Order: sequence, then C-alpha cells, then structure tokens
Amino acid sequence: MRIALLLYGRINKFKEHYHNIITSMGKDNIIDIFYSGDNIPTEMMTEFLTLYNPVLYNSKKIEYSCNLGINIVEGFNIDNMARHFINKNRVFKLLEEHVEKENIIYDVIISTRIDIVYDNNIIFSKVEENTIYIPSGADWCGGLNDQIAYGDILSMKKYMSIYDNCIPLLKNNLSKSHPESLTLANIKLYNLNVIRFGLKYYIDR
Repeated sequence: MRIALLLYGRINKFKEHYHNIITSMGKDNIIDIFYSGDNIPTEMMTEFLTLYNPVLYNSKKIEYSCNLGINIVEGFNIDNMARHFINKNRVFKLLEEHVEKENIIYDVIISTRIDIVYDNNIIFSKVEENTIYIPSGADWCGGLNDQIAYGDILSMKKYMSIYDNCIPLLKNNLSKSHPESLTLANIKLYNLNVIRFGLKYYIDR
C-alpha cells in the first residue's frame, strides 16, 4: 500500500515520535511524507528535514486576515485554530503538486499531527469514495475529532479545505468557532460519509 502522510503543526518532539509514527503506519507500506508548519527555529527545521525527509514541505510564515471570531467559544485560541486549518490546507496543496507532477496514485491519504503517540498500528480499511475515516473519541464542542483522518485523495481534498469554508460556515451559524465543530460542519457541507474506527493514542507535546 502506498500512503501519503500529511503532517502539520508543531514539531517540538519530532525526534521522539518519528519511529512511532512510521511504525504505526505499517512497516510494509510505502510512506511519502509531506509537511506544513511555521514559526520553527532554523536548526530544528533542518534536523526535522534530515530525519523525516519529506517529499515536499512548507515552513513559510503564516499570515491571514480573515476574522474567525464569529460564534466564538469562550477562552479558545482562535490564532492556533487558524494556523491549524491553514497548515492542513497548505500540506494538501503540496500533495496535489506532487501527484500532478509525478502522476502518482496513493491508496490512502492520511492527515495527522506530529505530536500524537500511537499505542497500536492503524489498520487501514480499503477506502470508499466520498468517505472519511476518523478515530472514535475526541469529539469536543459537539464536533468531530480533528486530529487524525484518512481517505482517498478526493475525499481528503474536501476534508482538508476547512479554512476555505470557515467564514461562510460561521456567518451562516452552521458551526461554532472551534476546530472540532468546524471540522464536522465542513464534512456536512460536502456531504461526506464518516466511518469511525478504534485507535488508541494520546497527544504528547
């Protein structure tokens, strides 16, 4: 199986998590890594690139002007959420660029954070069209787990486009300004099917 592994966000413990991430994706699979993040010290980024060897990456500074403070959840960090969604958007664009240039077909596209530690391997189902596979649990704020998801490339393109749809979803009162809430609202917007699966993991920042 050929897997596109889309990583994004903080890389504080990337060295500690590397073996766990690769092993959990399945040692017999071919894994191509793509990454997007910002505000990363140069030395740390250099070490990350050496170890993870991403096919493509984007570490440019993130700048945005849209106001996501609509239907805001009190006490929630809007800036972190915006960067989270922008990084998902950017890393998927890297994948698209590579697929178009190299004419590669991936069996699975998976999006996940680098600071996740897996207690067991992910057993990938044969992906169905218009379907997103998301672990059970972590459905905060009445939404849907936004930490890990996989599917085919067309389904994941829709899933990773949350930032593009944030403003209309918020202005039309279809979501609260919260990552899990917006994740669910975006999935409903595209009428994607969701299949939950069991996976034991935790976040280690």
